[in-house]
Amino acid sequence: MKQRLMLASLVILSLAGAASCAGPGSSGSGGPRLIVLLTVEGMAQESNADLGVTSIPADLLAADPTSSEPFYTPSPVLRPAITSLMTGRTPLEHGVLDNTSPKLPAGIPTLAEDFRAGGFATAAFVASPLVSWLGGLERGFEIFDGAEGFAFAAFAHYPELRPAGQVVDNALRWLGTLPKTKRAFVWVHLADLSAPPELKGEGLDLDRRAPRIAELDQAVGRLRAALRDPTNQPAVLVVTSDRVQAIGSVGDLGQGFFVDPAFIRVPFVTEQLGTRAGWQPPLRPSGLVGVGAYLEEMAAIPGGRLAKPTGGESGVRMLSLSAVPHSWCRWSPGVVAAAGSDLWVFDGSYRRAGAKGGDAFEVSETEVPEPVRSRISAVVEALSKPPPRGPKVQEAVAVAHSYGIEFGADDFVAATPPQAQRRELVERLQRARAATVQNRPAIANRSYRALVEGPPPVLGAMIDRILFQALPGGSGTAAMETARGVLVVAGAHPIAIHWTVHAAMSVHEYALAEAFLQGYLEMRPDEPDALYDFACLKSLTGETEQSASYLSRSIEAGFRYWDLIENDPDLRTLRTDRRFGQVLKSHGR
Repeated sequence: MKQRLMLASLVILSLAGAASCAGPGSSGSGGPRLIVLLTVEGMAQESNADLGVTSIPADLLAADPTSSEPFYTPSPVLRPAITSLMTGRTPLEHGVLDNTSPKLPAGIPTLAEDFRAGGFATAAFVASPLVSWLGGLERGFEIFDGAEGFAFAAFAHYPELRPAGQVVDNALRWLGTLPKTKRAFVWVHLADLSAPPELKGEGLDLDRRAPRIAELDQAVGRLRAALRDPTNQPAVLVVTSDRVQAIGSVGDLGQGFFVDPAFIRVPFVTEQLGTRAGWQPPLRPSGLVGVGAYLEEMAAIPGGRLAKPTGGESGVRMLSLSAVPHSWCRWSPGVVAAAGSDLWVFDGSYRRAGAKGGDAFEVSETEVPEPVRSRISAVVEALSKPPPRGPKVQEAVAVAHSYGIEFGADDFVAATPPQAQRRELVERLQRARAATVQNRPAIANRSYRALVEGPPPVLGAMIDRILFQALPGGSGTAAMETARGVLVVAGAHPIAIHWTVHAAMSVHEYALAEAFLQGYLEMRPDEPDALYDFACLKSLTGETEQSASYLSRSIEAGFRYWDLIENDPDLRTLRTDRRFGQVLKSHGR
């Protein structure tokens, strides 16, 4: 199936202003006046009918003679990729490894912070909650209009998204209020292609994507038209994307999964529109990690802190990684490294491809150069290393043992399924998750059962099944049995610990749930979902003062799902306490 999407990628438009009004924040201080960063999730450099993806418009590719040069995302997962763009660091450096990772650490500088320190007005308009308040990417933006849709449980893979038209309308309204002499950095993020696939019987109806693509095209077209107005020129247009979104393919599980040359090579195009004679953009980066430094140099920001990426050790350069196969399925993490004219892929076994992509062919370990093996082994070890069992985790394990619950080894790694089997596993998991968020319980239950019973059993499906069974109308007893199986496979892994909490709460085992929550927060302090779960737990046990404290901390950490907070049955007791209103008022409600 071949779909057409105009400008479905990441776009940066920088509009140079008049040479008057010199000084910080004015158009005469050098560089462009307005930089609009538009990220549209999930498009490829080239069309591929088999994957259901297409390329950026041909006129944009033709505008840049360097557009055919390889350009890579550091992760096929949304939040790590965008965080790398905004920080100039790889996922291992900034620590955001998947869409459920804790917030970006406060000590890491961001692109928006540097622009604001350089005198720019800063604003963001973001469609996906996965890169909104939950990710810590609001830092540095004076205006942050981020999505607050639900993004936990099954919705962590298919979150509630704002439509492209609404996001672009908000951005254009804000741009219309901007003084012509004021320099500004604006981020607009569109996510329509990451919406869950429609179901058709027991399968995925990929043809239903067409209206979504058309709406996205129209929104992006309106933004381009507004910014191409002669009064806004001269301009520079840069196009790239965070990852390849290949619905129904082996490369994507809702928000990214496997690393593969077909899914990590993304477009990067620079087009100049009315720029002054002799002006040239900075040296082209080779991946998303370098885009922040590229923009800071283009804007001539003094003291920009986003460094240009350096070359790899021993001629080996790490291109992309995915921790998701390990964290969600206990399979080997995925890593892609470049050495000379070759790409080396490791995801349980080694494959080799050319630098410009194409098929990756399996090779034996002895065929891989030693420097490549060493670099990849170090990254795989770092991604697979389980967090230490601190005192709270050990206490949780002891409490669980009193319930007859057993734990497997924390460092267990299952065999990664062969390439030929992955597509079927991926499509089953997509179908189960899509059915859950679309309230199709019969289809979800059949799909989860097939994945859990295997072979091979998929840990991610077991975890999702806990949440599905713990939903109202489900079976708490069944959820607890599934949780026991997860702990045998995953040990005291953070994800296994966290989702067992939901099973324990569904059968009213509140002491067990509290021990697991304490252990989880020891491993991942200030996790919004876990803090909210603690607020619910303390409300259920009548401890309203502690419940209010945890609720306030969860909102501060990014849990901004007001409809749920104001209607969740688990918070019923807290809502009768004056502290509930005080918490909401303190957070602007």
